[in-house]
Amino acid sequence: MSGLCSTEFEEKVMAKIQKSVGDLLTEDDLRDLVTKGIEKLFYDPRVETDGWRRIEHPPLIVHIVKELLREEVEKAVTSYVNENSDKMLNIVREVVREGIGEAFLKAMQSKFQNDLYTFQQNLEARLASAGV
Repeated sequence: MSGLCSTEFEEKVMAKIQKSVGDLLTEDDLRDLVTKGIEKLFYDPRVETDGWRRIEHPPLIVHIVKELLREEVEKAVTSYVNENSDKMLNIVREVVREGIGEAFLKAMQSKFQNDLYTFQQNLEARLASAGV
């Protein structure tokens, strides 16, 4: 924990609490209280209720790490795309070209299958009415 929260931060929190509560706590008790509070804040699951159910969220440290990683991943992806724009553009063109062709073929196949099915149903109905 002490690696994540600087002593300076803990000292500021302690000074603020000490200013508020005066002589009610010894400095050791206050330091222990602040340390436990910070650990609870960062490492315990966060719980909220919406009136009738309990919703548990991951600890704050998980949220902080995800946000830091998200920002770094976005930077890395942006950098990669900028450095490899020609390669990326070729891939996009190929996917679009293949995707459009494949989509067109599937649409045509579906249309023909529907028309052939309708033709088959009509033919069977006429044959049945003709007694064949």
